[in-house]
Amino acid sequence: MRPLAAVYVALLLVLVVLADAGLLGPALRAVHDVPWLDKRVHFVLAFGLGSVREAATRSRGRAVLVAALAVLAEELSQLAVPRRTFDRLDLAADATGLALGALAVLARSSRSPRAYARRT
Repeated sequence: MRPLAAVYVALLLVLVVLADAGLLGPALRAVHDVPWLDKRVHFVLAFGLGSVREAATRSRGRAVLVAALAVLAEELSQLAVPRRTFDRLDLAADATGLALGALAVLARSSRSPRAYARRT
């Protein structure tokens, strides 16, 4: 699972760099043209990040805290990038996605037979 988490994080970093450089202009405009699609994309990407981070580290939520700080830093950095805008609703969608992604992995692992065997 760790290689998958590394690839996922790398892809997110590439998306952020391309967006900050203005190289996703038409795609970003298309996303912003559909009401609330931007927030849904933030949620889905953050859900994936929360899921793969939790599954890769089995940290019981601590890895998601690190991911949340990274997401917060990325969103705040948009204040310094002329073609990007800081949005509290993006941040809320990211936080919700991270938390629910991690919780989904934790809930699934707590029901698995291997998780039960580890506790006994």
